Amino acid sequence: MKFSLSWLKEHLNTDLSAEQLAEKMVTLGIEVEGLESEGEQFNHVVVGHIETRVKHEDSDKLGVCKVHVGEKEPRQIVCGAPNARDNLTVAVALDGAVLPGDFVIKPTKIRGVKSNGMICSVRELGFGEEHDGIWELETDYEVGTPLATALGLDDVVFDVSLTPNRGDALCVYGIARDLAAAGAGTLIAPKQLPVKTGQKTVDVKLEHEGCTFFTGQMIEGVENGESPAWLKKRLEQAGLRPINTLADVTNYMLMTYGQPMHAYDADKLKGNITVAPAKGGETLEGLDGNTHELAAGDIAIMDDSGVIGLAGIVGGESTSVDENTKRVFLEVAQFNRSNIAVTGQRLQCNTDARYRFERGIDRAMTVPAALLASELMVELCGGTVSGIDTFGTEKAEQTVIEFNPEKVKTFGGLDIDASEVKALLEKLGYAVTGANVMQVTVPTFAQGMENEADLVEEVLRIKGFDAVPTQLPPLPKVRVKGADKGRNADRVARRTLASLGYIECINYSFINRQKAEMFKGDESLLELSNPLDAEEMSTMRPSLIPSLLDAAVKNIARGEKEIRLGEVGKTYTEKSEVLKAAALMAGKAPKHWQGDVQTS
Repeated sequence: MKFSLSWLKEHLNTDLSAEQLAEKMVTLGIEVEGLESEGEQFNHVVVGHIETRVKHEDSDKLGVCKVHVGEKEPRQIVCGAPNARDNLTVAVALDGAVLPGDFVIKPTKIRGVKSNGMICSVRELGFGEEHDGIWELETDYEVGTPLATALGLDDVVFDVSLTPNRGDALCVYGIARDLAAAGAGTLIAPKQLPVKTGQKTVDVKLEHEGCTFFTGQMIEGVENGESPAWLKKRLEQAGLRPINTLADVTNYMLMTYGQPMHAYDADKLKGNITVAPAKGGETLEGLDGNTHELAAGDIAIMDDSGVIGLAGIVGGESTSVDENTKRVFLEVAQFNRSNIAVTGQRLQCNTDARYRFERGIDRAMTVPAALLASELMVELCGGTVSGIDTFGTEKAEQTVIEFNPEKVKTFGGLDIDASEVKALLEKLGYAVTGANVMQVTVPTFAQGMENEADLVEEVLRIKGFDAVPTQLPPLPKVRVKGADKGRNADRVARRTLASLGYIECINYSFINRQKAEMFKGDESLLELSNPLDAEEMSTMRPSLIPSLLDAAVKNIARGEKEIRLGEVGKTYTEKSEVLKAAALMAGKAPKHWQGDVQTS
């Protein structure tokens, strides 16, 4: 998931830098795969001002410009653009700038005249294909300002990876909530809008147990078109393609609050909407450009014409919003994660909505997110909202866990007061009552919180795992009389392999019979009477080599270039059981001054 620092700061009041926030995310269990500075490619490119332009003495097409770039003295730059003229604000690449195509700017002479920089066109900076002349900037930009800052491109984009149990953090607000709980800032709560009941212009029938709650809002009189620059930029930062304002708002709300939603062109709907089990064999022309065939039991969104959407996965092309849309029906609903996972996997249809429903959404956010989305649509597209209609029962039940705060020490090794345990949980949104034995109410956004161990993990995560003591208690010295020679040999073999750089493997002792035959020698194989897998685990291994070869093949298939694997374990035949050590090396040998690199 990608999002920008400025986007995060709309929900988190913080003075921390992007790097500091990234470090804090990692301690919270949110892996930061990268930080990308948007303006990095514009280093040494600034806003300049052409004071004068005179004709080059040795060229009819070139001009010699006196350009101010925020330094004490103006620079002399030779420029051949036809629109270069006096009193023009421009983008100037200074010494050391590297433009697209790895074009390095340095002082030079052009037709015998010194040129100290380059006045750039739109295409030369990678902003588009326009190359008729230099880029004419707005006159209100301050001379000498880095171009990235002037154009608002000095943002930082986070690229984060989340484990499947962290559906609560699959949105910018969820990340901000975690950071605020960990002391990285103050959470900015979403705007609370009044709930006005609608007129049920479109009736919705819920006939599938996989849909328990459905909201609909009718927005009339909209003017749909291209989204404003700020909204397009937000989506592009998240790796999404802007489509049109109505569709972009739904994607923006999904990335901001983690709530999938869908906008229908109300004039394309045929009658009312029914959420029902598919009979099997129906088809949907999806917004992803694919034709999907439904199976019996899939959660289908239907009107009188047939299927118009796959619940929680993808909408249909037949009712999509476009530049001609005047009336919008906005759907925000709750769907069963298991149903969506089964359907999505079968169809191999991977969407952002499916990804979030499968991992669990905040059910208490359904109505607030719907209201925020309709408000933004009206703000950007005009029109009026009739109110919000709800169908079914909003399921936002909260789990209550009986929790002994002493378990933080016994389970997690962290000795802290019960009062601090309570404070840490409350920072995360848990409601806590009691002292010695607490009653902890799990917030609706927290997925998979079921027992005391889960709460201990939450406390450690917010407190910081680095606060847990790492010193092990001293163990009493035990003298073993007559150490077992076999165990000693096992230990020596493992240490030897490790010292030589081999990674230890621990494979099953049973293997495929065909592989066993290749390594049995003159011995008889030992067969299993009741194997776990009759094909692959029918025979006790007579050698360690087959399993090491299998492990090497799997690692190579996953892109590993150099492999060193070792194993110490017992091998078996009908008459013997022997402890052996084996090692395998594959890939390229390290470079050596005596000879060429060889492949083993």
